This record gives sequence, structure tokens and C-alpha cells, in this order.
Amino acid sequence: MSATPTAGGIHAILGPTNTGKTHRAIARMLEHETGMIGFPLRLLAREVYDRVRKQVGDEAVALVTGEEKIVPRGARYFVATVEAMPVSRAVEFLAVDEIQLAGNDQRGHLFTERLLDARGTQETWFLGSDAMRGALAEIVPTAQIATYPRLSKLSFAGGENLPKVPARSAIVAFSLPEVYALAERVRARRGGAAIVAGALSPRTRNAQVALFQNGDVDYLVATDAIGMGLNLDVRHVAFASTRKFDGREVRGLEDTEVAQIAGRAGRHHQDGTFGTLNPAALSADTIAAVELHRFPQIRRLYWRNSDLDFSSTFALMESLRVPPRIQRFRPAPLADDLAALEKLVASDGSYARLRGDALKLLWDVCKIPDFRKLLFENHVQFLAELFTELRAHHGVVRNDWISARVAPLNDVSGTVDDLTARIAETRLFTYLANHESADGSSWLPDAAGWRAHTTALEDRLSDALHEALVRRFVDETKKRPVRTGNAAPAPRRPRGTGEDLLARVAPTHPFAALAKLRGAMTPEPPAVAALPPLAERLAARLDAGMPIPARASAPLLWDFTIAGEPLGRLRPGKTLVTPRVRPIENALGPDDLRRSEGLLEGAVAVSLVQALGVSCMDLPTDDAAVRGARFALRQGLGFARSRGLAAEMAGVRKGLRWWSIAETDPRLAEWRAALWETFVGVPFPKAGRGDARAVAEVDGPNRCPPPLWEAIGYARAGAWALPILHAEALLEALAAGDRSRAERLAQEAGIPARDVGPFVDDLRDDVI
Repeated sequence: MSATPTAGGIHAILGPTNTGKTHRAIARMLEHETGMIGFPLRLLAREVYDRVRKQVGDEAVALVTGEEKIVPRGARYFVATVEAMPVSRAVEFLAVDEIQLAGNDQRGHLFTERLLDARGTQETWFLGSDAMRGALAEIVPTAQIATYPRLSKLSFAGGENLPKVPARSAIVAFSLPEVYALAERVRARRGGAAIVAGALSPRTRNAQVALFQNGDVDYLVATDAIGMGLNLDVRHVAFASTRKFDGREVRGLEDTEVAQIAGRAGRHHQDGTFGTLNPAALSADTIAAVELHRFPQIRRLYWRNSDLDFSSTFALMESLRVPPRIQRFRPAPLADDLAALEKLVASDGSYARLRGDALKLLWDVCKIPDFRKLLFENHVQFLAELFTELRAHHGVVRNDWISARVAPLNDVSGTVDDLTARIAETRLFTYLANHESADGSSWLPDAAGWRAHTTALEDRLSDALHEALVRRFVDETKKRPVRTGNAAPAPRRPRGTGEDLLARVAPTHPFAALAKLRGAMTPEPPAVAALPPLAERLAARLDAGMPIPARASAPLLWDFTIAGEPLGRLRPGKTLVTPRVRPIENALGPDDLRRSEGLLEGAVAVSLVQALGVSCMDLPTDDAAVRGARFALRQGLGFARSRGLAAEMAGVRKGLRWWSIAETDPRLAEWRAALWETFVGVPFPKAGRGDARAVAEVDGPNRCPPPLWEAIGYARAGAWALPILHAEALLEALAAGDRSRAERLAQEAGIPARDVGPFVDDLRDDVI
């Protein structure tokens, strides 16, 4: 360990997870009269803010993020996200956490900017991984570098099946469908799990973490959102996957990423372990690197010019593309803000004529984060509407404009996904309410009132989301005590009254009110309650592998099977790719049926994502173009029209009018047949297995729109549907001006001569 930092100057405090870096920085900040510290996540900033205000009082500390601004008049300490740090404010002490994220291709330029320009008047600290040692020594040669060892030992514990994952574990996956499916299985086998994901609001996250910290559940199922400094009582981390989508491609986790997540196991002086969930595996080199905390140095940091030229739209875009002059820096990839600006300029020439203050306003609008994570075109359309409103009313939006958009969000009913989407949209309007222009003015006429309104709305939605997560993933009637040594298993606690439930929940806990309500409404168990629940039997089967659909004996019936054994039957859902699943079992009680349906529907989502291939996996990414393309491909079961899509994605075949996933699981053909027949209610086309034959479309009430044909690989035009790859060849002939060849291809595909001309014209007109 290096010497403890001396007062004053610039310091780099480096080391692995659980070295106390953040604790030291907070303590040092409070030794100064004023201070500021920036964190990579809103969740982490909120956690530290709550901790600091307990020490110095509410009036002495401020919280500044894109969506939250709590700034008391007498605030001396500022806790912020890195993006929102008010660096123009002079403070004696300034710190930036997780500085190694300067090497991240999505947000790295923001951390590099802080590394270059953010300073305290007396003392500055940069906290992070020892992999930044070389870069820091070169870029900030006056920095005093101190390194600290991990306070506890981190050891590899091997791979295991889900039922053998020990209590007090975090199970990590990299897509929400996988997180939900794993949580359903944990509930069925071990009583329940708390959920931690970046999409959760701080209030929901804190309530979920409280379930785990207080012992109401013994498992967390999380995305890599737990990797950035969140302090949890985790003893073991199990990786359900060792591959993630990084916005451009699916790749194996880097050793530093494994270490960041695995480092959540064992806090302070308590040792921790990490491992994998079969069949995932880590290499021997990765295991050694994580255990010994030895990683390659970060060689390149991302940088983007911050000295912008607003003399014209073209000049602004060019100034954002100025290359770095320092060899260690590399230019930042296209970020959402610049991508939004380019799309707006391409869509309407009037944006290209802006300059000065109007252009600065447009750029401020383009920097609004895409909280909703929908198609990027939807986000850009919202930005265009907001900019038009702001320009029309001298930089302020009307109350009725924002009221009309916020009012529909005041609905606490619905599913986990419904509530998550409403919270994300609420965050968008909270951001608008918190925005301040360079002159200190606000975009909203009553910014303080709207901040209070959207914050209260997010709190209500967050509470509803927490309760929805508990209902879905926690079974309070089946919580099991942990066995140690050779002790005999404790008897399962029978379902009981509200008082029995409340005895296990602290009165101040966020789950207490829900537990009381549940307990009062819970009926006595039926006589057959001693039998193993269906949900547990299904979970045991799911542990053996992911199910696939198989044709049942009756027409248009599909079963969900493992190794040929049917577990449930597919039923139509809201969309083609979200079927319902009813477990195959007689005399089910409503609770057992609900749990089993959730378990199977989560498994459906994961199995379908896996069958679609790596390019469509529902993994976090800040690349809006990739999100849009991935959404379109997923909704089209591997096919999507290329119109409006623009992304660099590995494993995607880009045709003239359609994109398709080049490499898919062979089971995807069965999925297409199963989902088509389940949702559409008509037989799967005989030629719908990928050959080059056209099929006649079903007329009458069962006539299907083009997207449903495209989901099984067919381009529909007129009364016929043609395989997309064959249709691409036809369109290429038309693009080359060879109509006779296009008509010959259509006739060779089996379209009658009398229909060839109309089919070719309809296909051309439909896609152009």
C-alpha cells in the first residue's frame, strides 16, 4: 500500500473493489469547508447523498443529477453524477469516482473531460482501478498516486446449477428477459429474489435492496448495474452469462468487467466468492486476474472537443468531430446527442440554417438523454416537438403542452414492464423540469412546481413497481431458512395469517404495508397443500435447460417442452413475440397457476432471445441506432425493413429493403411456426420454411398485415407472399431497370402469369 495522501494537490486513489476508496474520499471531503464528488450512476450518487446528509445535515449537502436537483441555499457539499457536476462552482475539494471509465467508448469522453479540467481549489482526487495508473501518470504528471489492497479475499468457487447457488448471492445476467426468468426460477425454488437493474428508479432499487439486506429474500438477480460501487451484503456472485452486447457486438466480458461485478461479493473484511451458473464458464486466465487483481493498463481514453462553434449548424457538427491532439486519446464514437442533431438536420433543412442562440438551444435539446429507450426515431421526434415549442414561446414551454404529456403517466396499474416504461418517461419530464440554461433560466414556467409534481409521480410509480416486483418474484409463504453444516432442514412455514407475515417483516420496512394486506387476504391452504407446488416442479425442469415449442396433436396447438416433455401451452399474447403460456396441469389453484405462468413466460422470453441470435439480445446499450435495429429485428423474429435503420451490428445481413439475422439457432424456424399459428390463428404456410416458393395469402377475416408475414421471412404484396431473400433478388432486378428479369423471378417462384405484373408493382410500391 502506498502512503496515505497528504493534504493538498492532485491525488489518484487506485485499487480493486472493496478497498475503501469512496469511503476515504467522502471522509476527506468533509474535512474541507466545501467539496464536490462525482459518481458514474444516479443510484450511487443518491446513496452517497443520503449518507453524507446524515453526517452534516440536510441543509449542508446538495444532490445534482440530470433528474434530481436538491440544492439547499446553504449547501457546502455537492454529490452529483459525473455529467451533472457543477464544475463552474469553486470548491476546496473535488473528486471523480470510477475514473477508469474514461476508457469506455460510450461515456468515456465525459470522464476524460473531468480528468483534464475538473479541479478543487485546494485538493483533487481521482478514484478508480489501478489499470489507470499509466494514463494518469502521463496526463496528470503532478498527481500523487496511492494504491490500496482489497480489504477482503475474493476467490473463485467454480460453476454450479441454480439450485446449488448459496444463500446471500447475487445472480448476474445481461438482459432483462434473463433477469426476470432467473428470478422466477429462484422464487419457485428458494422463495424469491430482489431485482437490481439500471432501469429501476432509486426509490424502487432501494426498496428492492432492502428486501435482500433485511433477509426477506436471500438472493439478488441483477444486471451489471450492481457493479458500480453499490454496497450490498453479498457473499457470492454467480454469473449466469459471461457475454454481453456492448452496443456494437456481443463479446465476452473483459477481465476488468468480471472483477468489477465479482467484487460486490465480500465487503469490508468479510471474504467473498464468485462463480458461474452452468453452462457459463470463465477462463483460467480471467479467474487468476480477478483473484490477484492484475489487469492490463488502459491504453486509450476517449475524448470529444468541448470548445464548440455555434456560428452555423455545420460548424457545430465539425467542432464536435475535431480529432484529439494527444496520442493517448481517441475520438469518441457517435453519441446520442450528435446522432440526434444529424437526424434533425437531415429531416428538415431549416435546422441547418440555425446559428447563435437558436443553435445553442437546439444543441441543449439534443443533449436530453433517451430515458425511454424506444426507437431512436421516437426520441428524435420528441426533441423536434420540444424545440419547436421552446422557439415558439421564447425558450419556455406552455403548461398545457407538458400537462398533456405527463397526465397519462399518472397510472399506477399494470405490469412490471408497464410501470418501468412510465417511470422512464417520467424521468424525461423530471429532466426538463431540472434543466437550467446557461443564463440560469428554466424551460418550464413553474419549474419548481413541475419538479415537485414529477418527483412525486415517480415516487408513486416506484412504489407500485416495487410492489409489482414483490408480487411477481417474492413468495412470502415459501421462504426457507438457510441450512448450515449437518443441521436438519427446518420445517416449511405454513401459510398463515397477516400476523404471521408481519412477524417476519420490520414495521418500518417498505414491504410491511404490502405484507399486512396480503396476510389479511390470504386464504387457508387447501387439503392438497402438502404436495410439491407445480411452480417448483417446473423450476426443476427449467434448471435442466431452456424449453422449445413443439407442435401438439390438435391443429394450431403448440406445447412448451423440455426434452419432449410438455410444460405449458402457448396462447396468444399482446404481440406476436409475447405469447402467454398456460401450464399443463389439472386442478390448479389460482396462486400456483399465476406463479407457474410467470415462470414459463419468463423462460419463453429468454428462449426466444437465444434463438434469435446475438444481435437481437435485449442487453443494455447507449447506442440508439443499435437499440432501434435490435427492437425491429426482435419484433420481426429476425427480419426487419431497412427503412429508418442505421447501425453497425455484427451478425446482421443487410439487404436492399430488409435486414435479417445471418446466424440464428436452428430452433428459430420452429419458433416462427409456433408464434405464427398461436397469434394469427391460421396454419403456418407450407412453403414458410425458407425455400423460394411463393404462397397465396389467406383472404377474408384472417388476412394478415405485412409485418406478420415478414416475421416468418416473407414479403407480402397483393395476394401473394414471397420469401424475403427471393424478393430481394427481384427488387435488385427492378433497381437495375431489368423488369423482365424481375417478372421471370416472380413466375419461377410459382406466382401465376396473370398475377406477376400486379405482384411486382405492388412489391415495388410497398417498399419504396
